[in-house]
Amino acid sequence: IQITTVSIDLFGTATAGILMGSVLTIVGLLGAGGPLASGAIHDVTLSYTPAVYMGAAVLLAVIMLSFGLQRK
Repeated sequence: IQITTVSIDLFGTATAGILMGSVLTIVGLLGAGGPLASGAIHDVTLSYTPAVYMGAAVLLAVIMLSFGLQRK
């Protein structure tokens, strides 16, 4: 619900359907691919540490990008 509220607040109601479809598709793909990638990294390095650092880097990038968003 929060994703919908923020998306409509930022981009308006005209593109809400396309935006939500895109966002939820990306969330689903990354939600499925993240654990697979983490497992593959663990198989190669025998440690989850690199996968955790990569996840933290992605979250940091998203936080930094979110500060650049402007309300419509």
